Amino acid sequence: MLLKHSVFRADSVGVTKILHGKACELIAGAAHTYNVGKGTAILAMHLFDRALSLTAVRKAEVTLLAATCLLLAAKLEEVNVSLWALSLV
Repeated sequence: MLLKHSVFRADSVGVTKILHGKACELIAGAAHTYNVGKGTAILAMHLFDRALSLTAVRKAEVTLLAATCLLLAAKLEEVNVSLWALSLV
């Protein structure tokens, strides 16, 4: 499972471990659904963790942050980005 690649530290942000786990599952699920590579999903989780370590995020925006991290990771890693990425813009 991809969650083992996360480096989340609950003491550094206002997001709970449960909410962080759900966001990582969302990244992993979306990566599987849209045939994104495993490395891209791991990069998205690292971007997500990095964003959480740099700034406070409201609970209502965690899902948006997770989706944005996956989109950015796909744009960086994937040669052939699916059309789903274009529909988010």
